[in-house]
Amino acid sequence: MLRKLYIVCSSCHYVYILSAFSILTVVEGTPVTNAGEAAEHLIKYEYLEEPDPGANTDISAFVEALKKYQATGNIPQTGELDDPTLTLMNTPRCGLSDKTDTSSSGRSKRYSLHSTKWDRKHLTWNILRYTVKVTPSQLDDAIETALKYWSDVSGLTFERKYIEDPDIIVLFAEPYDDHGDGIVFQGKGQVLAHAFYPGSGIWSGDAHFDNSETWTVGVTTGTNIVSVATHEFGHSIGLAHSNLFNSIMWPWNKAYNAHLELDQDDINGAQELYGAPTIWYPPTDSYQPTERTKKLTEAPTVTKPFIPSNCQVEFDTITVGADGGTYIFKGRYYWQMIDRKVYIPKLIDSTWPHLAANLDAAVTVKNSYIWKDRVAKTYFFKGRQVYRYTLYNLDMGFPRDISTEFGGFPYDVAKLDAVVEGIGNGQTYFFTGDRFYIYDYSEQISGPFSIGSFKGIPPSIVAGVQWTDNYLYFFSSYGWYYQFSPWNFNVNYGYPRLTVQDWFGCGLGIQAGETQPTAAAIPNNNLAIDNSSPRKTIHFLTLFISFLLFIIINYTN
Repeated sequence: MLRKLYIVCSSCHYVYILSAFSILTVVEGTPVTNAGEAAEHLIKYEYLEEPDPGANTDISAFVEALKKYQATGNIPQTGELDDPTLTLMNTPRCGLSDKTDTSSSGRSKRYSLHSTKWDRKHLTWNILRYTVKVTPSQLDDAIETALKYWSDVSGLTFERKYIEDPDIIVLFAEPYDDHGDGIVFQGKGQVLAHAFYPGSGIWSGDAHFDNSETWTVGVTTGTNIVSVATHEFGHSIGLAHSNLFNSIMWPWNKAYNAHLELDQDDINGAQELYGAPTIWYPPTDSYQPTERTKKLTEAPTVTKPFIPSNCQVEFDTITVGADGGTYIFKGRYYWQMIDRKVYIPKLIDSTWPHLAANLDAAVTVKNSYIWKDRVAKTYFFKGRQVYRYTLYNLDMGFPRDISTEFGGFPYDVAKLDAVVEGIGNGQTYFFTGDRFYIYDYSEQISGPFSIGSFKGIPPSIVAGVQWTDNYLYFFSSYGWYYQFSPWNFNVNYGYPRLTVQDWFGCGLGIQAGETQPTAAAIPNNNLAIDNSSPRKTIHFLTLFISFLLFIIINYTN
């Protein structure tokens, strides 16, 4: 009579560390300690078939799966859950499956396991989200080094491009955080990273790393970024896992090696896909390819759709929604920002149905005296069309022309650059070029006024928002942003600052065209306001009187 093995689930432990500036969360993954957890582990990496719902795992199948696992890990094939096996199961590793054949079992997989190749040899890359464990320049160098291991031995070349859809996107994600691909890291000491093969959909070639690990470069402590990234980029170009211990594609992490080299198996796999480099000394005749190398195919790559990078200078618009979340829009996508962390972009119409792409401006209005039954509505602007949403639902009768919703809006304004609601007086400012209009308690548009009234703000703004700290933030087309005080109506000291660094955590300089802005692109906050134009200029005194009027009216009512 066959014994049955019951599979149980386990939890994870959290350790909180208080630093001088913030609370850092270190999430420790749960180790494999028993047969039930071992069975889960074997199922995860496709050594063992997942049983039908309500069924248990057969012990004989479990034993055979253990032997295969032990063979891949180069430990004695005992078929028992012995100490070497438990040690291997608790060794940090790559998150991709170890299955090396392409036959279908009819069961859905977590990853694309078809070793496809890119249809070109020149690939682009960029970093979407940095880690704070090393400096930005250290991470840049580490990623370049890891990619160079593959370009040195194959026909591939890699180029960093600050574009919105590079072939390989690198990001560091928090544990237990859905960073967009549906695959969640389980904490420190578990899965270090995962990557996607060419042709596996919108994530093709991308590599994601668990930010809870102690990432390091050039030292014996922690987890070495170069080694792990080199492994993951092997997947990015189409290589699967190898059972050769010396191969960089062996699934488990190894001790730091200052003289890291690719194994001959890695080299031959890359060359079978992309050929040899221009100058290359062929391998010796004694080399015998592994099953992993033999199974590589010439399957075409699925076209990777456009996905914007947050490490860019300019986006379309930004707003703080009625739910309190900060949303940043670019093209057909948006990012949600929580605690100054920007998450993987999602399609706009997946959250706001029927909303157009390539928006011009957005604002969520809060002042109940001004907006009455429209308070907490979110407005999106594209050209002269305005969309109004209650949370994520488009209100009836929208979109409509902007003058229909905002009485007196001039017909000669074709598009807006930003819409920002002020604090206190509830006035909402509509910016276009070097002028702006005001919508207030009269429920009519007035203006135009010179943007010089917002002292220190340039006429090149592309977005603006009243953020959760009640300051107004303006974003320029040059990659700088300005913190503006609604109390003294001036840019605060220390601004402008880099948008990609403070809002997106990229740690990069200006990336538009990969050049730094000229001195003329960085406005001087002390410039005198030019009121020589026929446009009206609204002064701080005017705003103050307007605010007092608002208080008086509100009090008398």
